[in-house]
Amino acid sequence: PIARAGDLLGDVGALHLISGANSRLAGTGYNLNLVPYAPDDDPVAALAEVVRRGNFDGVAITSTQARDERVAFLHGRNIPFVTFGRTGLEIPHAYYDVDYADFVYRATRLLIEKGCRRPVLVTPPLGYLFSVHRRKGFRRALKEAGLVADPRHAVVIETNDLDFAAFATRAAHSGRRPDGYVCGGEISALAVLRELEKAGQVVGRDVHVVTLETSDLPSLYAPPIPGFFQDRHRAGAMLADFLLRRIAGSPPEALQLVETVSFRDRGGCAPAAGSRVASR
Repeated sequence: PIARAGDLLGDVGALHLISGANSRLAGTGYNLNLVPYAPDDDPVAALAEVVRRGNFDGVAITSTQARDERVAFLHGRNIPFVTFGRTGLEIPHAYYDVDYADFVYRATRLLIEKGCRRPVLVTPPLGYLFSVHRRKGFRRALKEAGLVADPRHAVVIETNDLDFAAFATRAAHSGRRPDGYVCGGEISALAVLRELEKAGQVVGRDVHVVTLETSDLPSLYAPPIPGFFQDRHRAGAMLADFLLRRIAGSPPEALQLVETVSFRDRGGCAPAAGSRVASR
């Protein structure tokens, strides 16, 4: 879903994803149709309705899970499809993904290099596989630095009902006040920055924040913070390209790509070392 009930803005990068897909489909004779559904809806049921209606050539799905039933559903019906994200299934399928473990690893190392010893990861629910990958990157960075984090305090699950004000207030006055935050998106970073300021903490001195970016919204933040940019326009174009090739008969094993995010030094930090592109 692009936005959930209660979200401040929803997925800031969703429009870039759609724009990228449309740019690749231009002139091909294919059109992009969106099938929205609420978080509580059965995603397989939504796909079943699409299949029942017909009049489509392929499907792109997002927000993948480890045992994603949508993948098995489409594969079992021999329908060309591509996923934005990997799965843990043995079923071979086309996918484009971002190395979120690498993103969080590099972001956490960046905080550690700034002197942070009690970093916090703000991540979506662990039902999404990309959130699991983020947690792995977080643990790796902490382990290499010799830090031990209590998962009850070091990992904050980001939901639409997460009260950032209450969280920041509790954190600022706790015995283990966080000194660094890795945020999974622009909106969570903005909320953290606002609440840290209200709690009297100075970002860049008392605490450090780094975020994943899918737009230029962080260029408006004050104070500025460093980020790692995920090009959602490219992601949309790659998904559409892979889907077109699946429709044409290309094997799914030839259409699997994982790319890393690029560093944006808005906060005067130097990035930790990391590869640029990885493929599988």
